[in-house]
Amino acid sequence: MMAQCGKPNAQVLVLTNPKVQGYEHARQKLPEILDRYRHFDLCLFLVDSDGKDKSPGFQTLEAAGASSGIRLLCAAAVHEVEVWLLAGHSEKLGKPWRSVRADTSVKENVFAPFSRKLGTRGVMAEAATF
Repeated sequence: MMAQCGKPNAQVLVLTNPKVQGYEHARQKLPEILDRYRHFDLCLFLVDSDGKDKSPGFQTLEAAGASSGIRLLCAAAVHEVEVWLLAGHSEKLGKPWRSVRADTSVKENVFAPFSRKLGTRGVMAEAATF
């Protein structure tokens, strides 16, 4: 992503302080987080969409950051990371790939049972060869 922005050597830090749980909690804490890390060149607020359109509030968040002198970009992942991992195993899932991608609870409904069956080491080892 940073290479696409013309900054292939950018240092990217995933913030873990404060700990947040879920979209609403993260959004509530965002002003505090932005204030704490205002010295960064760019802040990214990347959330799991959970099958819901969260983008309407993003413009407001970005504008609030800009009015405080903070460059903030917000985006929602269309699919959970588990979907991308499962992509390397689509022929082993026992269901059409289209239904896997459409499942808004893919982690619970597809990934968890699949990883229990294969074991997480097996899933990760096979994903590395994908």
